[in-house]
Amino acid sequence: MNNLNNGTYDIGLTHDEAIRNIAHADVHTAFFIEGDTGIGKSSILTPLVDYLNNLYPDDIPYESFFIDGLASQDGDWIIPTLSKQEGIIEQQILQHMKENLCDKKSVCFIDEASKMPRGLKKLTGTMVRERRIGKYPVHEGTRFVLTGNLVEEGFNDAFDPTQGNRWTTFRLKKPTGEEWVENYASPRKLNPLIQWFALEKSAQLGESFTEVNARKYKSNEDINVANPFIFNPLVPKKSFVTFRSLEIASGHLDRMDLLGKKTTYHNLLGSIGAPATQEVFRAITMGDKLPHADEVINNPDTAKVPERGACSTIMVHKLLNMVSIKNYKAVWTYLLRMEIDCQFMFLELLKKRRTNENDVLKITEALARLSEFTKWCSTNSWGFSEDKK
Repeated sequence: MNNLNNGTYDIGLTHDEAIRNIAHADVHTAFFIEGDTGIGKSSILTPLVDYLNNLYPDDIPYESFFIDGLASQDGDWIIPTLSKQEGIIEQQILQHMKENLCDKKSVCFIDEASKMPRGLKKLTGTMVRERRIGKYPVHEGTRFVLTGNLVEEGFNDAFDPTQGNRWTTFRLKKPTGEEWVENYASPRKLNPLIQWFALEKSAQLGESFTEVNARKYKSNEDINVANPFIFNPLVPKKSFVTFRSLEIASGHLDRMDLLGKKTTYHNLLGSIGAPATQEVFRAITMGDKLPHADEVINNPDTAKVPERGACSTIMVHKLLNMVSIKNYKAVWTYLLRMEIDCQFMFLELLKKRRTNENDVLKITEALARLSEFTKWCSTNSWGFSEDKK
């Protein structure tokens, strides 16, 4: 797909823009979302359903129906049967398809749709445009969303042009590392080292290979130097960084105390590639100098405070992962000994999480009653109230 990027329009839509685009479209308009591998295209489904149900609160609520296109085979949706009365072959819809598409009002989300067998691709075209599967009409409120990788990635992601003409295609923009940390990694308490890496390499992780290659480097070696972390079909790698693989790497890092650094190193190599692994292990060396959680909680006035830089960023994410209604006083006491930038970072990330997590809401309400915290807020003109819903 050719990208319109003339300084006015971005390379694609953000997750929020994509959800609004789909939700406010006519119900008969189907969408195909294309984008770089591992950026969370399928993560749109749940917030899309929530958005639709909030948008139309008086209607029958939408339900989600997820189809894994990569695992789908001919015969999974409809099968040919012989009509004994008429003596002809008919297409018989399978029960799970009928229940979710015809009997219910749903968002039918076909992930990796462009990797489906040819027969299912053809059937999809008929289903989304003529709004039927075989002889059965789909529910009048059902919406269709398909996803796939960029054709330029070389993963054999392509529909016949006449099929693609049946829906609207748009590209999903990669988030930056900073956006991913704020909206995904921090709320899910992913490993602090992974969050630090995503922030440290924020712009490069948010870059698509199409943007890198458009700069017309002289050699593939120059391309790899420009961005050694992400997938690029011109510079093949066994492993590379996506936001999906960063989450996998986070799990390996969480088990490092059990498995040791050697095993963790090889696990990271096979998850995020060598350049990213080397960066993370550089941070591990720095992180070894940081205090453990129990030191901070038991001795917030004396536990070692890291110097400004990478160590302090890692420490902020450690504090975010450990803070609870039982230890928030100790965490805040410790934070007051850190740089003011770290205090702001901690609070901004905590504020991002409070609308979706009941325990975080309790922590912020407890903090707001803490005299040391209210004094800090007054001095720094800061508060939680602006994000309350």
